[in-house]
Amino acid sequence: MMSVTAASPWAKPENEVLEALHVNLGQGLSSAEAKDRLKTFGLNVLRAEKKVTALQRFLSQLKSPVVIILLIATVVTAVLGEVADSVAIAIIVIINSIIGYFQETKAEAAVEALKKLSAPKARVLRDGNILEVMGSELCPGDILILEAGDYVPADCRIIQASQLSADEAILTGESLPVVKAAHPVSESSTLADRKNMLFASTAITTGTAKAVVTATNMTTEIGRIAGLLDASISAKTPLQVKLEQVSNKLLIFCGLVVIFVAVLGIVHGEKWLDVLMTAISLAVAAIPEGVPNVVTLALTMAVSRMTKRNAIVRHLPAVETLGSTNVICTDKTGTLTTGKMRVRETFILAKGILGEGDGKFDGANGQVDDLKSLIECSVLCSNASINDDGLATGDPTEVALLYLAQNHDLDLKFLTSNFPRLAEWSFDSERKRMSVAVHSGSQVVIHSKGAPESILPSL
Repeated sequence: MMSVTAASPWAKPENEVLEALHVNLGQGLSSAEAKDRLKTFGLNVLRAEKKVTALQRFLSQLKSPVVIILLIATVVTAVLGEVADSVAIAIIVIINSIIGYFQETKAEAAVEALKKLSAPKARVLRDGNILEVMGSELCPGDILILEAGDYVPADCRIIQASQLSADEAILTGESLPVVKAAHPVSESSTLADRKNMLFASTAITTGTAKAVVTATNMTTEIGRIAGLLDASISAKTPLQVKLEQVSNKLLIFCGLVVIFVAVLGIVHGEKWLDVLMTAISLAVAAIPEGVPNVVTLALTMAVSRMTKRNAIVRHLPAVETLGSTNVICTDKTGTLTTGKMRVRETFILAKGILGEGDGKFDGANGQVDDLKSLIECSVLCSNASINDDGLATGDPTEVALLYLAQNHDLDLKFLTSNFPRLAEWSFDSERKRMSVAVHSGSQVVIHSKGAPESILPSL
């Protein structure tokens, strides 16, 4: 099969990118060509980490130094004929391992379920028809049809765009949507400046686009990040380090006890076998068998609390690491927030603060009516939407205004259906406001929202 490449697609005109990928914008790839390319480039999925078997996961619970000491103690007590003590220690070790095993298995199952739920679908142009396929079946050269609310399933070069913007916080940390366009940019442009590219795992916030896939699976920008994570070395948590230190000190102490008692017994003329058995018994008695269980139970309780806050912890010791964090260094805000905007306070011109954005108002002198008109204006002058499940798509600012309307019991569907839109003037850097014209009975009303310096002079 011919080589399909598009080096630095952001620096080339749209027609050159299409030519390099051997695809026709009006027809897209043929089904046969798509299958061939899928065989060549592989499924559009990130490389999965090696699966851990149930036995490996259970045995991993026995790697703790304290647990290893207890296993040695179990063998020694059995050799000494202390069957009851040997069985008791073995039960402690088994219970500790079972708790850790089931907790990690439960977390792994939750992660797999999330992966299945998040598997994206994509609308592509193939054989001249628009089809919906699984995101994993995309290949370089596929023509994507995207609109507001869609997740981008692969890195792609924009060919056509209308009022397009994308949320790229997952890659760049920028909390505001990035305005996109089709024209080429400099080859040396950084990731955040490639305005004609859309990246896998980001989301379309406004507008529509046609884009050609330029990279899939591990060759995408998010795939490269995943590759870096695979290459990183897993460090021990502070708790594991401390337990290892305690275990080493215990081993040294036990070794000194054995040597001291053995020397003392031999000096007094005792039989060497009796001296050895006595020394080993003392060493075993010095080992705190309850430590692993106490630690495991404490971590399990912490994981349970995290689960109630919708956080999944895959490995028990990891939950303690967050508690040991003293400083978090970052140069972005979007990566530390949920990326959701909400209205905190509302103002009405010449009447001051009316109240909290999420509250109900009992204002006098027509303030409630003024607030209602203000919120209705913000709903009608918006391209965001909220579906029946309560999930919102669109610009974060417009979404925040829709939630404000819902908090004040305004029917969004009623407003949009009873005040049909006639025209729209999109927000731009010159006007600094968005305006729409709607039917209001026998009148035509224009609603606007935007920067204060743009809106206030017109009032």
